[in-house]
Amino acid sequence: MMNVLLRCCRVSKALCEVAGEILYRCIPLTQAKSLRLLLRTVFSERFDGICPARALHFSPRFSTPRPDKMQLRKFAELTGTIVVRCPKLIYLTGDHSSRRFASTRLPPKYPFLTGLRVSGQDLQLLAPLLVQLSNLEFFEMHQSHGDGDGLRHSFSPPTFKLSNISTSQTELSPGLCKWLFSSSSQTIESLEVQEVGVSLCHLIEVIGDFVKKLHIKQMFDMIVRSDLNAIKALSGLPRLRSLRIDGQCFKTNLCSIYNHHWRHSRSPTLSRVMSRPGWSRVGSPPYGRWICTVGPGY
Repeated sequence: MMNVLLRCCRVSKALCEVAGEILYRCIPLTQAKSLRLLLRTVFSERFDGICPARALHFSPRFSTPRPDKMQLRKFAELTGTIVVRCPKLIYLTGDHSSRRFASTRLPPKYPFLTGLRVSGQDLQLLAPLLVQLSNLEFFEMHQSHGDGDGLRHSFSPPTFKLSNISTSQTELSPGLCKWLFSSSSQTIESLEVQEVGVSLCHLIEVIGDFVKKLHIKQMFDMIVRSDLNAIKALSGLPRLRSLRIDGQCFKTNLCSIYNHHWRHSRSPTLSRVMSRPGWSRVGSPPYGRWICTVGPGY
């Protein structure tokens, strides 16, 4: 498909414009060489330093299994240079600390960027970009980290308009939660997590009042010794309407966790609890509550 579009670019100016728009709609970048080629194109006379890309996916691949710090840093800096040249971005993803904004040119405002996914990222290196994402609606963090106190002293908090958050294997301190999500504390309605621990409790202290959907994903390589954090988390979600739990996450029977929430939440509005292998309705109106049925050994 890409080769066909490239041939179209050579036919006529009109076809070149149409094919170019498709080619720059979504760009996967895995090697430093590809980043340099893209930058060379962006700085050509045709683009004059502005990249028309609408979605960028950075996932570094190196010739050696364990690249050195210089290789990682160079890839991250090239990535940062590209991102600040893409004011029309709608979606951005990056793996393994693949972005670093080290140049004097600050990222522009991104009025169209509504989705961001990061993996293995130091959020402090990403902060210059985050504070420019005033219309961000979806934010996914995987194996990422950040110093909340350091961010608070160095950067103004972001002004996201988040409605959905997804976190997995990411440590969230109280300071980091406040810096990242205070501006969206009344707009976040859907939360997806992989761990039910102190990080989730810190997060819910900031955003819990307006969350309506909670999805607890399958937890791998984790021994659950207590369900206290799960019960505390549920108690901090007064507007919760839907709870989905994948896998055997808890020692406590789901009914007990549900009933604890229903008794202690300020506004008992939970309407659905789902878990594999199946679920069925219990109770009666006005709340229309749902609870899963869990078989032996599940």
